[in-house]
Amino acid sequence: MLQTKHLVIVGAALTCALIVSTVRSDTIYLDYSPPSPPGYAIGTIGATGGIFQLAAGLSGSSIAVDDTGNVYVPTGPYGGTVARIAPGGEVSTYATTPGLLNLAFDPGGNLYASGDAVYKITPDGQVSTFVTGFAYALACDAAGNLYAATDGYINKITPSGVATAFAIEDPPEGWGVGLAVDSGGNVYYSDSVSSIVKISPGGSASIFADGLNEPGAMAFDSSRNLFVIENPQAGPGPVGTILEIAPDGKISTFATGLPYLNSIAIQTPEPSSLALLSLGTFALLARRRRR
Repeated sequence: MLQTKHLVIVGAALTCALIVSTVRSDTIYLDYSPPSPPGYAIGTIGATGGIFQLAAGLSGSSIAVDDTGNVYVPTGPYGGTVARIAPGGEVSTYATTPGLLNLAFDPGGNLYASGDAVYKITPDGQVSTFVTGFAYALACDAAGNLYAATDGYINKITPSGVATAFAIEDPPEGWGVGLAVDSGGNVYYSDSVSSIVKISPGGSASIFADGLNEPGAMAFDSSRNLFVIENPQAGPGPVGTILEIAPDGKISTFATGLPYLNSIAIQTPEPSSLALLSLGTFALLARRRRR
């Protein structure tokens, strides 16, 4: 039986998008910035290219998705509210926090939000400060460790809230644009210029992909393929592209001709990890729900 991959995209302007590869059972969610009206839209696109918009007019710049297909997005002034969008498109308030940028789920269903601090939101909506300090991108591994990136460094934070330096870049060149963790515990970050770096659980860094065009948000599917957003600024018309990078580093184009893309999340067909990322003004968040 042929499995299909559903591409979740925001906005009706995607009718001319070219989906180059399909054949998967994962569901990909995207958040993008339409030229008008202001705000962001969230929706789905089937394997045949039809677009099913879930919600529009939101003001967040990142998304996360849970195992049942609920989508979460920072909204309100400075992203101070987390909205939940049900699969049928119903929008409700999930939690309220101080201003935030990006979201990430851990394997236990806790949602983390980055901003002036990292906040933890339990499945029943209780909000607490998890760790202090500003962070851009977030990603969580299968053991529940949270990775928080900002300019020049990535911190590893245990489920109990103990933070240690995981990787340091000297001089800093923009870490935190995209962050994701694969099922083997390897951490990946994009530099928003041309490269994606892979860091082993032991801290050894190597170039995973190079020669890209402003890579940003990233997410892993259930087969450990890494999906990466590109938003080159040159030229008129649609600029968004999604690359698919296989575990061996082979790069192919998954979709192109899209509008400006902010965030990506992948819902896998079974509870495993999900990497979700978002691309905001400075950087984005790598995020995911269960992988």
